[in-house]
Amino acid sequence: MTGPGRTRRGLPISLRLTLVFTVLLLGSLAIVATVAYLQLGRDLRTSLDSAVLAGTDEVESRLPQATRVDARTTGDVASTVVDSQALDARGRVRSASTPALEGRSLLTDEQFRDVVAGSPRFGDSDRTGDPMRVHAVRVQGVPGVRVLVVATELDQVEESREAYLSLVFPLGLMAACLAGVSGWLVSRRALRPVARMTSEAADIGAGDLTRRLAIGGTEDELSRLGVTLNAMLERLHDAVRRERDFTADASHELRTPLAILRAELEMTLQRTDDPESRASLTSALEECERLRGLTEDLLLIARAEGTRLDTRAPTDLGDLTDTVLFRFRALAEQKGVTLTRRGDAVIDADPRALERALSNLVDNAMRHTQPGGHIEVTIEPGAGLSGSPLLLWRVADDGPGVRAEDRERLLQRFARADPARTTGGAGLGLAIVEAVTRSHGGTVSLDRSPGGGLRATLAFTAPTEEG
Repeated sequence: MTGPGRTRRGLPISLRLTLVFTVLLLGSLAIVATVAYLQLGRDLRTSLDSAVLAGTDEVESRLPQATRVDARTTGDVASTVVDSQALDARGRVRSASTPALEGRSLLTDEQFRDVVAGSPRFGDSDRTGDPMRVHAVRVQGVPGVRVLVVATELDQVEESREAYLSLVFPLGLMAACLAGVSGWLVSRRALRPVARMTSEAADIGAGDLTRRLAIGGTEDELSRLGVTLNAMLERLHDAVRRERDFTADASHELRTPLAILRAELEMTLQRTDDPESRASLTSALEECERLRGLTEDLLLIARAEGTRLDTRAPTDLGDLTDTVLFRFRALAEQKGVTLTRRGDAVIDADPRALERALSNLVDNAMRHTQPGGHIEVTIEPGAGLSGSPLLLWRVADDGPGVRAEDRERLLQRFARADPARTTGGAGLGLAIVEAVTRSHGGTVSLDRSPGGGLRATLAFTAPTEEG
């Protein structure tokens, strides 16, 4: 079942094409087999009719005694045994070629009268218990015989039909299975470029839009699809690049005016003694500082997303974690929050950017952890979905936590959590963490911590032993 907000996972196109192809083939085979089955019955009956007609003259020449003949000896037909009955003027059997035909006439009274009246009869009869093909003609000039009935059994028709069905059904199923497997292989091969483009498109992230889909040399629909997608990626790359450049340029250009404004406010604050003026200037300085922090955050995000971070170097995550936790130790003691670190590792990274990312995570945890709470930073090995080794850098608190449906949204710019975890701020902290992590080839995930709060996990490719 699928609930609200869920989508049903459909069958792969290759499998759907295979099913459609197999169903159409089975339908076609069924139609052809049915037509052949009906035609076989008609052809066999025509053959029997020819045999009966071929044996009629031979049997009639031997009257008044009814005899059995092989139609092959009297006509150009396949070997078919023909039996006969000689009926008198009252429709009773005077003689028969076999004991089974002596007891009862193959004709009804009405049919007998029609034949006596001069209307020969060709039809089926089961008056003896077995279905037979019957030809009845009026006889003249033979004492005691009024009607001659020549017949052959229809069992061979049914037996031939049954043999046909016993052969067609297995062959049809084998053909359908073979066609299904062939159709699946062909469709898989035909759709392989689509799967490849899907995989390549999934690997293209917002941090690196310079990659393009590989396009084959064939001028077909899939090649045109790849060209169209690459053109779309190019337009998207240009739009994102313009946005990043604007953000970086605006943030950079705002630094000098804000520094001048801050200096002017500080000088004015030193020259005035009026309490109201000093309060207003102090508030303006605080807002100026907030604007400066916002521009620095936007500039860092633009640099991280544009992969323009500082030169990377081997970075000890344990030492970097201790540095950040030491910076927050006084605030933690004031709030009664315990800060701990577990694990150690060295990776090739931009230490300043990682320090800023960890500071944002610890600051976020400090603002939402209640007095007496605990914040733990762990560095431990892990594994990706494909089993590849990872290095997990985690910050966990025991605060109120975040609803599952809000966690992914928190990694976006200016996103806010639910009211339980909203304490002000511009909403760029986790966006910076996500941008910095992605610029290092890692990923960020948010989940519930063992203490019931929020746990942020930064997953990086595990360094090799040589590194």
